[in-house]
Amino acid sequence: MALEFLQDVIFGSDSFTITSGSTGKPEVFITTTGNNNKPSILTFTKDKGAAGANDDGIGAISFVSDNDAQQQTMFGSILYSVESATDGQEEGKIDIGVAALNSGGNNSANVLQGVGNGQNVTDVTIGLGATNVTTIAGTLTMGSTAFVNNSGVIQVATQGTINHDSLANFVAAEHYRWDNDISSTATINAANIPTLNQSTTGNAATATALTAGDKTISGDLTVTSGTSGDATLIISADTDNSEEGDSPRLWFKADGDITQGAIQHNDNTFDFISNVSANGGFRFLTGTTNNTGTTDPSNGATERVSIGSTGMTVSGSIQLGHASDTTVARSAAGTVEIEGNQVVTAGVGTGNLMHIVLKDMQSYMFYLYNDDSWYSNGTTTLAILGNSTDPSAMSSSNSEYQGRVPSYIAPQACVVKKLCFSFYWSSSAVNSADIDFGFSKFTPISDGTAASITMNKIDATDHNGSYTEVKPYYKTFTFSGANATLAAGDAFAMHMRTTGGSNAQRVLVYATATLEIELS
Repeated sequence: MALEFLQDVIFGSDSFTITSGSTGKPEVFITTTGNNNKPSILTFTKDKGAAGANDDGIGAISFVSDNDAQQQTMFGSILYSVESATDGQEEGKIDIGVAALNSGGNNSANVLQGVGNGQNVTDVTIGLGATNVTTIAGTLTMGSTAFVNNSGVIQVATQGTINHDSLANFVAAEHYRWDNDISSTATINAANIPTLNQSTTGNAATATALTAGDKTISGDLTVTSGTSGDATLIISADTDNSEEGDSPRLWFKADGDITQGAIQHNDNTFDFISNVSANGGFRFLTGTTNNTGTTDPSNGATERVSIGSTGMTVSGSIQLGHASDTTVARSAAGTVEIEGNQVVTAGVGTGNLMHIVLKDMQSYMFYLYNDDSWYSNGTTTLAILGNSTDPSAMSSSNSEYQGRVPSYIAPQACVVKKLCFSFYWSSSAVNSADIDFGFSKFTPISDGTAASITMNKIDATDHNGSYTEVKPYYKTFTFSGANATLAAGDAFAMHMRTTGGSNAQRVLVYATATLEIELS
């Protein structure tokens, strides 16, 4: 059953008991739902109806449970009381206790006691009994100065001057200043020499400082800043900028104490050196997950770049500037791509763009004699490709002319990309003409057998239209479709014709054409 009170409630009763047989019950919640920074408050009030007195108890919380004889026993308590009831000088006291009976002892032995003792002063007592043990998890601080850390090591703050000769158990010649020459007054026992040697060649864990001069550390050297701040290892040389040849250097030895590598400054350059056999060099490795603990960081890491005596090897792509700018990658053995375009294959100039000039150096490039008939670059008045919308197949009887029709024969596989065409025309019959352009791919006959040769249309930019005699024109044809791809030995042909005119047009086309191909 749940009770909900919608206004302040006062119970006038000597006891208020909540009982439950459920596990982990009963529970009491005090909840504040106000949107503010104020807490919920549980207040113990003592109102005697008379003047308060020292040692008045104010509030107590008892913790009671069964012992192994099933006797209800108080195992702990929290008690608040009045230490001083003097008006204007009130002081309180809190006692936190646990049962410490042990054959009739205190059933609420003090764990922590705090007592007010004047303006802004609180006296605190921890534990009870001369044999009690108090454990502090962290560092014990006196005022603002750490006194003992959690390992029990005393943290000594700056002390005043102490005359060591006044100390108890003082022994003459016990103390010397090692920064002075004491050779005439002090002698070091030979048995102590190995111990003193620790400061120069001993384990780094025993050294408190590495001073001037050559030093050797046996074991690992760790530089740490602890839980915060940077840890910086500084190697410095030529601090007065007077000797340019003096450089900070970090050398690496292996294989019989041989210096095989170095990271060093050299005048105004910074050198990374691997000076071993041809099998040596540099490797750059990266991983894909965080390393753990003190595991060797090379575990799980993959070589991305290596530099050896024969050059540099990169695993993956190289991004120039940024990944969205230019990416150079290896797509297959011996193949390089830039932004997905193949540029080099071992032994073949794959991906390279080449420009080929198509021009009849003797005179005109096309002679369009009869209207509607298709002519090819180099065939003069030879009209052997019909007068359909696109050039027709070369008949078996005309197949020997396959050597005059092509503008270009591919030595290796390639793609024809575009053709730039600068031209003008003249005629003894007309001064204006409608001109069509056509482009074909075909495979030449190789064995001397006469046969029909199919002209496969290559899709290109449409520049068909009316052109005026003796006027300059420049057109760019961009090719597309499957027929723009040539296998080794395929031929590319350019065609022109006039349409809609009289039978004999006699159009001479003077031009220069540049064909762009991409090797594949």
